[in-house]
Amino acid sequence: MTKLKQTKNMAFTAVLLLIGYAIFIQTDACLLAAPERTVENLSIDPEFQPQSGTYHYQVAWNKVNVGTARISVEQENDQYTIAVHAETNSKLDRIYKIRYRGESLISDDPFSPIEAKIHERVKSTKKETVIKFQENGAIKSTETKSKKGKPAKETELEIQTENFTLDPFSATFLVRRLDWEVGMEEIFDVFTGDDQYLLELKCIQKKTIEIAGKKREAWEIVPELTNLDKKEQEKDKKQMNDMWIYVSADETKEMLKIKVALKIGYFRIILEKFEPAEEASLQTLSQ
Repeated sequence: MTKLKQTKNMAFTAVLLLIGYAIFIQTDACLLAAPERTVENLSIDPEFQPQSGTYHYQVAWNKVNVGTARISVEQENDQYTIAVHAETNSKLDRIYKIRYRGESLISDDPFSPIEAKIHERVKSTKKETVIKFQENGAIKSTETKSKKGKPAKETELEIQTENFTLDPFSATFLVRRLDWEVGMEEIFDVFTGDDQYLLELKCIQKKTIEIAGKKREAWEIVPELTNLDKKEQEKDKKQMNDMWIYVSADETKEMLKIKVALKIGYFRIILEKFEPAEEASLQTLSQ
């Protein structure tokens, strides 16, 4: 593989890591036969109240900045809106420009996704995906893919599941909602609009890490993701990597860092700062 092609692949992976479905790690097959996965079986912290605002992240490969990402959280009554943006930096744009944004509307009582929208642009290719969750367990997705100079192609997909299933953004948010402790394991499904996965999260230890020049106590969580389509599982085995998620071990439960080990080094997505919603509003008014 040429260095240019490696750079393209790494950039694309890095931009998607934050939303949780770019890295595939084969899970023990016995998990696929586990009992029905429901929200009631999850250890959701009833006391957790996320602060509205925006988290800003740096995306790096071997300590070289390749892009930025941000996650915004807004609450209105018993619903949350999670918005995710990610993009390559100006240097990488010259060879492999990526722009990504997504949004998920989530009900908090009980915790469940309502709708998710995803917009991806990789070079001249654009893809729009809308995922709608029905009360009867049906999940419908519509994907529109277009490339410069070619007609758009629309694909519709519907799945039926009895298991608790989230979109990638609400899954990222759920990681913060869980009442973590060492040894804890949680399992649920994730639907990306194209594929359905089983996601297992294991909290292996509590450790101190440095974020934005400060020492922070964090839960170290190892995710394992399995494509529920047996035909795709063999393909996913070829993409095995090691991944760690770090969530602050305090009342904020902030997503501090994501680290992925590859054969050619490490990807890191690191929190740079949090901007509370009220501060952003004051800045806008002063302009």
